[in-house]
Amino acid sequence: MFSAGKKHWVKKFFALVEEQQISLDGEVDRENAANTVRLVCERSGLLYGVPNQNIYAQHLVEHSTRTERLQLLFFEGLLLVHTLHTNDPFDKTVFLEQLSDFFALEVSTNRTWLGKKKTPDITLLVEKEIDNRIRVAASYTQSNFWLNHLTNAYLYLDIVRYFHYCQGLPLDQKNRDSMTGDVLVLWAGIQQKAKESQVHFSGQLFKNLTACAELSEPQRTELEHLTWGSEPYLKAKTSVMEDEMLLLFVFHFVALLHYERDNTWAHATEFMYNLGEEFGVSKEMIDEQFWECKATISQHSESFYNLLSDSETKIISTHLSRKYRRVLGRNKDRLVQELKESRELVQLIRESTRRELTSEEKEKVKEQSLDLLKTVPSIGIYLLPGGSLWLPLILKLIPDLLPSAFKDNELKSED
Repeated sequence: MFSAGKKHWVKKFFALVEEQQISLDGEVDRENAANTVRLVCERSGLLYGVPNQNIYAQHLVEHSTRTERLQLLFFEGLLLVHTLHTNDPFDKTVFLEQLSDFFALEVSTNRTWLGKKKTPDITLLVEKEIDNRIRVAASYTQSNFWLNHLTNAYLYLDIVRYFHYCQGLPLDQKNRDSMTGDVLVLWAGIQQKAKESQVHFSGQLFKNLTACAELSEPQRTELEHLTWGSEPYLKAKTSVMEDEMLLLFVFHFVALLHYERDNTWAHATEFMYNLGEEFGVSKEMIDEQFWECKATISQHSESFYNLLSDSETKIISTHLSRKYRRVLGRNKDRLVQELKESRELVQLIRESTRRELTSEEKEKVKEQSLDLLKTVPSIGIYLLPGGSLWLPLILKLIPDLLPSAFKDNELKSED
């Protein structure tokens, strides 16, 4: 069973690749690598920080939550970039070592309290880093407490940086914070220009994008007072125009910011064409991005609720209802599997009264009997006062207490 976002999901992903249940074939146009990455990330939603469709493992995420699918999608985006930059057969060790260097993970050997040497599991470090990168930190004491349910809209900037890293460019040349700052400054200037031109530009979406950047109060104030053509705007413009991938990212969001829900949105506007001319983006490319954005919104409009919604209450309720609907659906399937196995156990016990069971059937009786015994204490703990809090802790200390149908990302080699 594969559960995206749960512990050891990276190991399980690679195990499924080796078992050919996940294929890494497909999007490998190395001659047009940058455009391939942009198109795949746009179609999948990764370009907007939204998990519309996974790249390699879409068939395995039916009951995964939005956060879990986005974790997997971000990982798949990095994997796509890696495969586009190597002609050698895929080697997971090489890929993980690259990610370790790119994310600057601490993988040095240390000692436990008993004095034994211990090398961190690189896959767990990668999982933790990915989880950190997709989330937006916020305090519940702030008025915008719903941000704890908002995922990072700037994940694509890490994809762009990793793309440059794979090309051999130094990581310190442009970090994610400076890239985020540049695009926000441009959007702020363009928003002001849109107001002057009486053109729609979503203030709510811009507010949510600003929130995703986790700016300090002085930075927020500076952004609010930024003017079109000011020195910070021109500086950001020069920086962004040096990187085509970053520039097109800016224009994808310009199309989204320019989008009106009640408008037929039949074609790109003069406003977008004029912006393209200013930034050196052709009319053909503006049209292409316009239609890509329109197609994505038309097909996956419900996925953009956290960016486009003007109601914080709606963001919370939508996030929680979708999350727990998926969790319940996932556990429903597991419970059905456990009941099915129990039914098989009863049938085998009946068969044993009429004939000698085979060694395989005896092993199945043993395994399912143990599973049945595990289910009883698990339910008992859950029914106790505070059991929903105690059960995860007890299962972490005694993982064998969990029935096999409820185990995630378990590898055959670990059986």
